[in-house]
Amino acid sequence: MSKSKSLLSLAIVVAMACQPPIASAADAGSLWSWGRNDSGQLGIGTSGDDTNCNVPQEIKLLGSGVTAVATGSSHSLVIQNGTLYAFGGYSGGKLGIGQIEPYTSYFPAPQVVTFATNDSEVKAIAAGANFSMAIVGESRTLYAWGDNSFGQVGIGTSGYGTGPYVPMEVKPAADGTAMTNVTAIAAGYNHSLAIVGGALYAWGQNDVGQLGNKTTTNSAVPTAVTNMGSGVTMVAAGNYFSLAIKDDVLYAWGQNTYGQLGNGTTASYSNTPVEVKNIGPGVQAVAAGNNAVLAVDAAGSVWAWGEQFDATPAPIFTDTLTNIVDVAITSTAAGDAGTIYTYYALDKEGDLYAWGGNAYGELGQGLATDFIYDYYQEWYDGEWYDTYDIIGVNVVTTEPARIGTGFTAISVGMDGTVLAIKGMPVPEPATLGVLALGCVAMMFHRRK
Repeated sequence: MSKSKSLLSLAIVVAMACQPPIASAADAGSLWSWGRNDSGQLGIGTSGDDTNCNVPQEIKLLGSGVTAVATGSSHSLVIQNGTLYAFGGYSGGKLGIGQIEPYTSYFPAPQVVTFATNDSEVKAIAAGANFSMAIVGESRTLYAWGDNSFGQVGIGTSGYGTGPYVPMEVKPAADGTAMTNVTAIAAGYNHSLAIVGGALYAWGQNDVGQLGNKTTTNSAVPTAVTNMGSGVTMVAAGNYFSLAIKDDVLYAWGQNTYGQLGNGTTASYSNTPVEVKNIGPGVQAVAAGNNAVLAVDAAGSVWAWGEQFDATPAPIFTDTLTNIVDVAITSTAAGDAGTIYTYYALDKEGDLYAWGGNAYGELGQGLATDFIYDYYQEWYDGEWYDTYDIIGVNVVTTEPARIGTGFTAISVGMDGTVLAIKGMPVPEPATLGVLALGCVAMMFHRRK
């Protein structure tokens, strides 16, 4: 039967109930979170839409000593004193805590992730849509776990529902290079990136060239990214595209339908790296969202391109954002309204700014979330069901507003979740690039 759709639109306001605690200067490396918490990804011990938070709150369940954070799709990873914790949605086994039934289980309190090695100090982390990665031990060996449908875990096999549900070592690359002495990692929707000895490797889904190896064939083991050679210092992964910094120059490859490669075109994709135009040398940080990118140049100015921007990069908010050292992007599904992005910038003084959408309180300004829904009834399996599609979000800011001060690192998820560290202990130099990233993206499928 055909679907009946009414003309009634509802404006629904969701009030946030959390309260911001007073920051303690003694809590070096304290973890804070805000935004979406439907799956417990804020790590506060509760889950559900009514536990979303629109102001930063300290995760008291962990305390101090946090040195890195990574957020994916409804799940989060945290390194505290060398131990890895995971919380949020379990789907795909992305928490790394073993096979759990049901498949849709939530873990709103931090869970310890263990590794089958005596040298298990975790150095760096990355979170994809439904999988996770970690650099472990003095050997800096790469482990991965979770959904492996496209080979993104890098264990030589692929297939839906195959796990692994606990961390496993990533296999050596196709050229024989072992995934040890790894200095930086990034996770996209279904693909992975790693820097080994200054050389860049990629694996997983490759339908639009996001592996950068001149093909569009998926790979279940790491493959060298074409023409990058050595000297790569930083990587980032968007939904279906990738970026890397080499010799202070930014390169991109993969999907480009929104101009997210920044090369002045909207050609469908590139399966080899292309230089991002106009931004010039001296790029010191980059973050990839769903189909958009933020980057920071040597002067601390912010550049943006991709969806919602022109295909050619151009500085944004240079009159109010200066001395920026890190950036991040999250996005939320918005039905007929399209993708809604929220942007973040961290300056060298520790001031954190945000602008854009606020569907789940991710602006961190204490604003009530205001969704606009389209309501209709849908016939399914012999019954009518009430259905709601998001057609807009009222609370959207175009000027950056300061969330707070004292922040030293930030990671945002694919779905409106934000984690940040205050007073982080100085990390080892090899992980600085990893800590500056942790932003991955997800494609949201609209209800048909």
